[in-house]
Amino acid sequence: MTRADWATLEQDVLRAGLCCRCGTCSAVCPVASITIEPDSLKPTAVADCPCSRCGRCVAVCPGYSTPQATLYGRLFGRLPRHDEPYGITRRFLVGRTTDETIYRQSAGGGLVTQLLVNLLNEGVIDGAVVAGYRTDRPYVPEGKVVSIKEDLVHCANSIYVCVPVNQVLREVASTGRRVAVVGLPCAIAALRKAQQHTPHLTKNIVVLIGIFCGINIGQEATLFYLKSKGIQPHDVTSYSTRTKADGYGIKVGLRSGNLLHKKNVAVHLGLAPIFTPLRCHMCPDLINEFADIAVGDTWLHDGNSVLLVRTEAGENALRPATDMTLEPVSDFVTHRNGIINKKIKSQYLIELTHGKRRRATEFEMTDELRCGYDWNERDRRVFAAVHRLFSIPVVRKTAKHLLVGDRYLSLPVDRSYLPAKVLIAGYTLPLWHEPLASQIQRKAQ
Repeated sequence: MTRADWATLEQDVLRAGLCCRCGTCSAVCPVASITIEPDSLKPTAVADCPCSRCGRCVAVCPGYSTPQATLYGRLFGRLPRHDEPYGITRRFLVGRTTDETIYRQSAGGGLVTQLLVNLLNEGVIDGAVVAGYRTDRPYVPEGKVVSIKEDLVHCANSIYVCVPVNQVLREVASTGRRVAVVGLPCAIAALRKAQQHTPHLTKNIVVLIGIFCGINIGQEATLFYLKSKGIQPHDVTSYSTRTKADGYGIKVGLRSGNLLHKKNVAVHLGLAPIFTPLRCHMCPDLINEFADIAVGDTWLHDGNSVLLVRTEAGENALRPATDMTLEPVSDFVTHRNGIINKKIKSQYLIELTHGKRRRATEFEMTDELRCGYDWNERDRRVFAAVHRLFSIPVVRKTAKHLLVGDRYLSLPVDRSYLPAKVLIAGYTLPLWHEPLASQIQRKAQ
């Protein structure tokens, strides 16, 4: 890495709002000159950065580029067809764990945790890289390497902020332990790039398990939520979101012994218009298209999860499928429209960003990757008009006050991507967009 390389990362990714805080750049730096800032969870250069002139941080960064067409070619040898909106998939399954301890702690069907427990019990892996909370600051998420069931269950619930899970990649490589890695689409894409640019750091990864992701928010959202409730971060002893045991809500334990419990996790997700990085808005990948196995909610509130097997490594990892029920299905109507809308929205947001002479993540989107669908002219104009409207400073300022009041102004927020907050959080057009839904239904028949 050179100073120019770090300057490129800082200018074209961090200042442009394109960092998704996956932690990969910190892991691949051979001289440990990049660290993760503890409050924002963004990468930062250490003092007197001893650059090694390797350029790896930029090469693996999914915010700088996520060349989908290239990754598809390298992983699958082809692009998905128009009738493959879920990406290239070998098997579609729906199910849940039969272990009630895992099931109650999970947000969905508990399949990821159960799968990791099975792989550990069968000796296929020595540990699993998952997202959890720090012990010294229990409201701050981090990547963890765990090797026993109890720790996996503790990390089973969803974490609704960006987590630098790939930061532990160096630790994994140094120990030589075989691991499964669980990550969001951006983190999995970064690992696919790392497999090419830093194979010595990824050679012990047995399987990549991806989580579905519609949108994510920065750690600033957690700090804002605590502050809005009059809670000082140093008083927090535990923090969790969306587990069945907690009624799918937010639970905050305090040093005083008191417990704040909000039963609707939407309270947290409602902060998305303000605290979502621009890179998340631009992301076209809802269902983790480059994972070996992808898992997510069915969106039917039935307690089950969707599981997509994409590769041979995924098939091998699923063979010790004990303590879980899995049923094959042919399609997921609940996801199809959201998947395609996300791809189209990504394309137009990137076009609008380029039109403002600002940098956008390079995705190599093709007609095949959009599944051949598009918005009509009216919807494109509405999308562009809302984008322009919320780019006007006075509108942005008014929107900030309407949404979060004066308390928002005291929080550290990256101004570079603030114009995109309210404008294109996915709420510009409804998720179930009727004209597009009609197109999808006709093509599916």
